[in-house]
Amino acid sequence: MRNFELALYFKGLKWIAQNKEVRFESSELKELDEQIKKYLQQQNIKGQIKVSYYFDFDNFPHWMRQYMPHYFNKQLIFTL
Repeated sequence: MRNFELALYFKGLKWIAQNKEVRFESSELKELDEQIKKYLQQQNIKGQIKVSYYFDFDNFPHWMRQYMPHYFNKQLIFTL
């Protein structure tokens, strides 16, 4: 299984997931998942890929302070 890690943060009205190679933006977390899957398919990656989002606490918005940042960490497994 291959791993694909992204930092996740919220800026303005958008969720942003990025690493050194690519950046995704959306107003909905679910749409980010779809963008990432499409990107992996376009890269012709085959097999199982574990996508891990890790919330960037340095960019934690004030309106979310009632939540712990790890609530936004998540992992997805795509079979392509």
